[in-house]
Amino acid sequence: MKRNLYLFFFLMLVFFAPQAVAGTFPTISTSSKTVWYYLRFTKGDYVLTGSSVGQPCIASFAARREYQLWKVEGTSAQGYTLTNQLGQILTYAGRSSGSALYCASSASNNSRFDIPTFQGELTLKPHGETGNLCVNVWGGMGLGNPIKFYSPGDANSVVAFVEEKDLNSTSATLPLIPYPASVVKSEGTLAVNTLKGIVATGDSLKMLAQTFADDLLRTSGIALPNLDQQPSTGAGQNSPVITLAINSALGQEAYRLTIKADGVQIEGGAYGGVFYALQTLRQLLPRSIYGKTLDNKSAWTLPYLTIQDAPQLGYRGFQLDVSRHFFTKEEVKKLLDVASVYKLNRFHWHLTDDQGWRIEIPEYPRLTTVGAVRNRSLTINDPSKGVDFFDDTEYGRGCFYTLTELREIVDYARARNIEIIPEIDMPGHMVAAVAAYPWLSCDSTKHYTVRAEKGISTDVLNVGDDRVIDFLKCVLGHVVDVFPSRYIHLGGDECPTTVWRTNKQCQDRIKNEGLSGVEELQPWLVETLGTWLKTEYGRDVVVWDELINHWKNSYTVKPIVMAYSSPERIKASVAKGFTSIFTPSFPLYFDLLQVSPAQTEIDAPYIGGYGDGAVNSVDRVYNVNPVAMVSGKEKLLLGAQACLWTESCNNNAAAEYQLYPRLLALSEMSWLPQAKRRFTDFYLRLQTHASLLDTLKITYAKHFFETPRQTAAEKALTEADTLLAQSHPGAVGYPAQTDYNFLQAAANVFRADTANVANLAALTQQIANYKKAEVKLPEAGKVYQLVSASTYYRKRFAGSTLYAVGNNLKIHYTPQTEPEELFLFQPQQRGGYVLRSVFNGKKLQLANVDAKAALNDKDSTVVFVRKAMTATAPYDYQAGVLNLRSNKGVLSVNVAGFATTGTDSALCYPGCWRIVEVTDFTAQLQGLVNKANRILSNSRPGEVGEPTAEALNFLRSSVVDPATTDLAAGSVSRETFQRYTDLYEQFCKMERTSVLDGLSGDYYYYIQNGYFTAQYAAGDAAAKEVKSKTLVENDDSYLWLVEKQANGAVRLRNKLTNTYAYVPSSAVDQSVKLGQAYSWELKLVTTDQGNEAIAIVVPNAQNGWYTNANTWKYVLLKPYTWGASVWNFVRKGKTTGIETPAVQTEKENETYDLQGRRVLTPTSGVYIINGEKVVK
Repeated sequence: MKRNLYLFFFLMLVFFAPQAVAGTFPTISTSSKTVWYYLRFTKGDYVLTGSSVGQPCIASFAARREYQLWKVEGTSAQGYTLTNQLGQILTYAGRSSGSALYCASSASNNSRFDIPTFQGELTLKPHGETGNLCVNVWGGMGLGNPIKFYSPGDANSVVAFVEEKDLNSTSATLPLIPYPASVVKSEGTLAVNTLKGIVATGDSLKMLAQTFADDLLRTSGIALPNLDQQPSTGAGQNSPVITLAINSALGQEAYRLTIKADGVQIEGGAYGGVFYALQTLRQLLPRSIYGKTLDNKSAWTLPYLTIQDAPQLGYRGFQLDVSRHFFTKEEVKKLLDVASVYKLNRFHWHLTDDQGWRIEIPEYPRLTTVGAVRNRSLTINDPSKGVDFFDDTEYGRGCFYTLTELREIVDYARARNIEIIPEIDMPGHMVAAVAAYPWLSCDSTKHYTVRAEKGISTDVLNVGDDRVIDFLKCVLGHVVDVFPSRYIHLGGDECPTTVWRTNKQCQDRIKNEGLSGVEELQPWLVETLGTWLKTEYGRDVVVWDELINHWKNSYTVKPIVMAYSSPERIKASVAKGFTSIFTPSFPLYFDLLQVSPAQTEIDAPYIGGYGDGAVNSVDRVYNVNPVAMVSGKEKLLLGAQACLWTESCNNNAAAEYQLYPRLLALSEMSWLPQAKRRFTDFYLRLQTHASLLDTLKITYAKHFFETPRQTAAEKALTEADTLLAQSHPGAVGYPAQTDYNFLQAAANVFRADTANVANLAALTQQIANYKKAEVKLPEAGKVYQLVSASTYYRKRFAGSTLYAVGNNLKIHYTPQTEPEELFLFQPQQRGGYVLRSVFNGKKLQLANVDAKAALNDKDSTVVFVRKAMTATAPYDYQAGVLNLRSNKGVLSVNVAGFATTGTDSALCYPGCWRIVEVTDFTAQLQGLVNKANRILSNSRPGEVGEPTAEALNFLRSSVVDPATTDLAAGSVSRETFQRYTDLYEQFCKMERTSVLDGLSGDYYYYIQNGYFTAQYAAGDAAAKEVKSKTLVENDDSYLWLVEKQANGAVRLRNKLTNTYAYVPSSAVDQSVKLGQAYSWELKLVTTDQGNEAIAIVVPNAQNGWYTNANTWKYVLLKPYTWGASVWNFVRKGKTTGIETPAVQTEKENETYDLQGRRVLTPTSGVYIINGEKVVK
């Protein structure tokens, strides 16, 4: 049911120009006269907006909706009732502060109001209220905020009754984003099919003309040939055409667009101006112009008008982080397409970071073979609740761009007037490079892995090493060869200086370059590389705003500064004379939530990277004014940019959801001056862009879009079509084919005659029947996967698969194909099933609520497969979604990734599953071979817990090689797959490198906690005990020597104190001391939390080293199976290596702690005095 875009737009596009001012009492409606009002809150542009009966009222913008227009009836003595055009009556839940207002179907005592004045302004109170209660936008003015009772003294409580007729229609306003600087509209329209062609000169304009003509022909069927000149009608007049021309008197991106009877005239100051004029022209056409199919139903006309337009800011950009989540070449192009629609002209491409290196550098192939790959990824992140769930799946193999692909994308962007600014973040955020080439670091003896965790790593580049500078020049040489941009981004944010303080080469660099300390090393690096880039290539550098803190005025390079730390940061930047880009985390970081959790849909595609309190809404983006921030120094404001960091962004849909519609707000904010912007107007124009984004197949957040109201017929047909599209008749969890056919037939009959009431009743009944129908259950002997159906945005496991790991069940966030994910449902005589792992034969056992599920050789729990029928608004049914119930609860999953016994069986929550039959065992065997090859590639024989060389040889010779041969031969049977699964299980049971075999007495080790991974064991000389502390690099108190004993035990000697770790007793909570020699037992343990590492155990006892930094600052004894009772021994360096160099100090006899901070009154501990470590 297609609506005319302009009719819909003009009906709703209104702005407030009230002739009735605050304080004017409304006219009371009677049976002979009805007056409709918007109830507007005078502090902003929001009106009281109803919803469905029983649902709370909210603040929204006036859009001529029936649930926004109210009539006032009654008397002051009896109270007034407010009824909207849907017949719903405004009602309150109670008479107390915070009581909500909602719509009711009939009046009650709680539907009567008084309309008194307070300090000369109108308010709305419960009838007879003598206290301080009145209608208020709860939580402050904001779209979607609830309407509740609060104090009349609050500014959000003042109301005005504005008649519908007093809202001036802005019919001259066009559905354009960004809105042009000047629009003059005339009477009349131009039919596009009357145009005879496009006249353009020059290759670039002809290319633009051809692209527009191709789009128009594909979607409208109208052909516009490329012409060299405007043809004549033969009557002394020219035929109407589109003309494209360059007018150098206009600005580079400025344009003039004229539409009248004799055609469309476009002038642009340069290529960019003509391109943007055509983008405006596209937005004036039906939205199907952005599609791929023919639309012969829409009116292909253009309004007569003249537009003169130019952007306020020359730099209008967005940033994309592809290190944490990789976007393919085609996905990047899709984002560039949409950005160009909204006249964004800069794409800041964050190509490298700790979590992955994404650009090919031929001289350093390990950057992409090693640096692109990490062993797990952060998938569910809720900082407000301390939740970080890491999927244990390798990510990033092959996820990088070749130089050829990059050049292709550069050309693609250039054609859309977008300049790509590449970023190689340095000297921090370089763990991926260091993992590939450890010599880039300040300690090449360490084993580095590509970082999975968010946050800041201390493993930064060794900028004192000339080889590192040469490496960076090599990388940047390729970057400037591929990217023609004037600007090259060198990062420069979040770089700890810890390791530089005790690195000899860095200290030598400080001395030789005349720097005052480690804080000046990073600016020195930017000056060095910036000078080289300018001299050799004529490029300028961009940096994050930390660099200005220690920048020397004597430096010749003047970098462009991206001011991100806060909105105020740009003031400091321009005050120091830096040309700057406005990109503050608030409100321009788009990895923050778009709305508050209360307004977020249950199945939002993205959870937000900073917790529930971090919100950057569309209106906040739109209303920020960067020009005002630099008053008096406007010439130093290059422009504005939004950033999308992807630490907790797991797929492309989530990224799109975060970008849109906020990028549209950014577009208009940076295009139009503040004086020409009004969010109410933007909001109403935004409504017409939902169809544009839909046509482009963009996933976008819909909080700022009005939900179209549907008739009962439309609702029924939409629901039926949705059920049919989501169903797989005959599959587990779905109704039978006959039920599907009945529903399909009813939908087809109704579609043929939607006016027939009987047809609607029949369809409604079939929908109800389909939801009640019995569903197919698992069958004995068949193989299944359990796939999560949890779409709740804080526990979004949807699509993730359950798998067996030892005696536990966990969940892969990333879909897999491996034998650990396969299960059998074994029917039981009294009903229900026993769930059995195909991989290890063990059976599911559920314990009490919240306890982890287990896999057991003998005991098992009978589960009953049932439809998930507990509703979660707005869902009361989801096809194929099931609960696995037992007498303990339902099979669920927690945010640590473990299967548990839960109570969350409602739709969208983790107790919901899909049971998917597996029949393609060729694909399953290929998945097993892929996994085995990853094991062979990533294993490090000889290290603790790693497979032995013998085991790896078995895996290769018994699984990979023969299975590869079988796959090449063709289809694989279930029996063949099972045979290889059994061999793979045999490999998994083989001995791994023991703890003792994997540790060497020739090296010192850091002892890192295996659960609280930021905590390390450190010797405290003064207290003579082992502390739990955050790591300080090159500090001997963190170094431990493992001395093996003949009986298999070890002694642990601290390098700083030269004493041993011991305990006076083996009792729980005994702290670990330093002093006498003591033998410990080392065990490789999988804890109750599922993490595997080394337990340091009291011999012949159950207790071992444990810590919890939230409670203790030291190491103590607890049961060694607890999650934080395991430790990683991180090899540091040979004991015969060079001693840690002294730290350079500026003055004699000054005392510093190990982080380089000056200490005026040292107490006990380790300090640096005159460049030497001293224990006090």
